[in-house]
Amino acid sequence: MRLIMSALLTILLLANFTSCDSEDNNRHNDRNTSIEETPPPTDDNSSTDTPPKNEDNSSAETPPKEETPPAKDVVNPGPFPPGVHGDITLSPSWTVPDGALFLDVRNDWERVDFRAAGTVGGAVYEYRERGGNGSERYINSDFHANVLALAGSEHRQVILICHSGSRTTSASKLLADNGFTNVWHIVGGMNSWIQMKPNETIVNTPL
Repeated sequence: MRLIMSALLTILLLANFTSCDSEDNNRHNDRNTSIEETPPPTDDNSSTDTPPKNEDNSSAETPPKEETPPAKDVVNPGPFPPGVHGDITLSPSWTVPDGALFLDVRNDWERVDFRAAGTVGGAVYEYRERGGNGSERYINSDFHANVLALAGSEHRQVILICHSGSRTTSASKLLADNGFTNVWHIVGGMNSWIQMKPNETIVNTPL
């Protein structure tokens, strides 16, 4: 009987040992599985990270605006476009504007007979002789240059007067067509001047 009991006890011990060994193996395997480490992430994030922003923003900045140099003074070209001149109809109260060149375009002998006060000579438009029949008359080819020398600028106001206004009509056109921008002529010339301004008319007086 003891022998039988001893055999049974041995069988139980062996069975218990086998079971424990199996459980230990399972626990060992589980532990190995649970402690298996996930491979560390790679340090190379170049494929997923946004590339660093370039700190040099000079190319993106708006270039500084260049300063515009101050505009130069523009000479007033006068009241008329090229080729245009003005007409002045006299009245007793009319006066020569300040700074204007008041030019008598007649010959010197004509000016000695009578002339408007304040006028200057020095630029004859058409040469004539006293008592001539007209065949001796000719236009002064230097008239433009003579007027420019007196005026000093093509933009200065120039007022022309002759005997009847005929010569100054042509003279004004010549000047306006060749650069002068502020040319006027007295309508009626000296004939009108004597009527409107007798007290400002110089008669039979040397130049």
